Amino acid sequence: MHACRRLVSLPCLGRLAGLLYLDPVFLALLPPVALTFDYSMTFVLAKGHEHVIASEASPVIRFALENNLMVAYYLALLVLYFLVTLGILRFLRKTPYYQFGVLFVFLISLAHVCGGMTWVLRSEVFSVMVHVFFTISFALALAWVLWTTVRSIPVQSSR
Repeated sequence: MHACRRLVSLPCLGRLAGLLYLDPVFLALLPPVALTFDYSMTFVLAKGHEHVIASEASPVIRFALENNLMVAYYLALLVLYFLVTLGILRFLRKTPYYQFGVLFVFLISLAHVCGGMTWVLRSEVFSVMVHVFFTISFALALAWVLWTTVRSIPVQSSR
């Protein structure tokens, strides 16, 4: 059995945690929930749309706000996050790479939760750290996909 099955069998995780770890649907809900927390904190704690436009790091959110498309953008992003996460985790479920998929789901979710917390803390340093954390998480995921793709290409001998 591959590594994630061994990981789930550890007694410290508990039966429920093990079942949730192996459930791609449950895990696919984490990024949309974290996104909802992030955007809720942003729009509840900001001093208006102008303040969000002036201080938001995401150019897509700024564009959506300036063009009154925020609700459509948010709903599309929720659906996209869920479907992409679910598709990737289902694809990885029977492979030894599933645990890395779960790790990246948690990293992206954590980045969104921290992004929402920037509006509570209102610290420029924390905001930059969250942006760097999100960028590093995305870069690691991209590097991992490229690495596993290159490793899966069969090497031909030159005889």
